[in-house]
Amino acid sequence: REVADEHRCSSIHWLFCTDDERRLLERHGFAHRASFQFHWHNQGYADFEAFLATLTSRKRKQIRKERRRAQEAIDGAAFVAGPDISHAQLDALDRFYRRTTNLYGGRQYLRPGFFEALLEEVPERVRFYEARQGGAAVGGALFFETAQGLYGRYWGCEREIQFLHFEAAYYAGIQRCIELGLPLFEAGAQGEHKLLRGFMPSPCHSAHWMRHPAFDRGVREFLREEAMGVAQHIRMLSEYGPYKAEDGQALPCEVGDEGEAAGD
Repeated sequence: REVADEHRCSSIHWLFCTDDERRLLERHGFAHRASFQFHWHNQGYADFEAFLATLTSRKRKQIRKERRRAQEAIDGAAFVAGPDISHAQLDALDRFYRRTTNLYGGRQYLRPGFFEALLEEVPERVRFYEARQGGAAVGGALFFETAQGLYGRYWGCEREIQFLHFEAAYYAGIQRCIELGLPLFEAGAQGEHKLLRGFMPSPCHSAHWMRHPAFDRGVREFLREEAMGVAQHIRMLSEYGPYKAEDGQALPCEVGDEGEAAGD
């Protein structure tokens, strides 16, 4: 509140807070908002095939086909650690990002030079998944890696290659988490197509403070109703997951005080 007063802010928004953080913020007058993203959770799989074994036969065959088609269309691919990423690879990543935003009508809010600056700030966390063909990068994705998990953000390609998006943005990341023992893979916001590839709906939290009392009351009323809808949506999506019944991934059950998400 002191920061808001000092800078004459009308509101404060705390995004992607932990359960403990959002409960603390609620005690200090913040309103809780429930949402969800699709996350992949490592169940201690020995390898990628062990992960596939937990899926239904149809989904298992689909993923194998998509990986095979993508890998056959390129000469090779690998994760490159931040300190080893070359200027040419940074240029490729920038091209991929701008081509994707141009194709899908997105706004290019990352200025030229952003990826270079990123490497200067946190080189130890940056990973570039590079797919190569004919000695040049034809597709790739940006990731951040910590002991807590792998976080995918930007994907793009020089030209369309069937299923390369799924390989670069999802399957290669899952395989890396398994090989390194990372517990979590967040492949970015949105995308119900992630559900069929092993990413289950997982609750996310944010906390919000509004200075104007009437506005605050209206927002809180909306958030209470929204939380019930979010919990219902998570339950519905969870029924369409790719896992066999005996291997279904357990989900965090807490969405908010007003609703419960699907649990064990």
